[in-house]
Amino acid sequence: MSLPDSVVVDTNVGIVANLTTGVSPECALSCVRALRNITEGGHLTLDANGLICAEYRRYLSMAGQPGTGDAFVRWVHDNQYNADLCTLIPLTAIGEESFAEFPADEGLVNFDRADRKFVSVSAAHPDSPPIQVALDRGWVQYADALAAAGVVVHFLCPADASDRT
Repeated sequence: MSLPDSVVVDTNVGIVANLTTGVSPECALSCVRALRNITEGGHLTLDANGLICAEYRRYLSMAGQPGTGDAFVRWVHDNQYNADLCTLIPLTAIGEESFAEFPADEGLVNFDRADRKFVSVSAAHPDSPPIQVALDRGWVQYADALAAAGVVVHFLCPADASDRT
């Protein structure tokens, strides 16, 4: 039995799925569906260093409620070491919030340091799983450079994201 396709999930997907931001109903529903696809039979890729999980916990409730993003962070906490559900990729830190696995591409020099862990995990994984993103102007700005470096970004809210550029 093969594993389902894995994804990396930016924290903003969980935040939007909690329905606490001013986004379109389509955007919120897209984020809810994306997280449910993972928790109901998908596969998540995280860093073995625990940096992504720590960021999830900073912005989402470990109680697992009241929102879908909170339920997702609880699922991640409970399942991060279950290889059938999650893959953990070790990252090599270089200074603060930068990693050896981050693509050495001139077009990414100014990419947000706080989001480099997501890119580094995708880049270091043998299958380069896509990164799911809800709203973040930085991801939109660097989408072409990321693609050139072999990192695919799936924008769950393309209309909302383009409104914020």
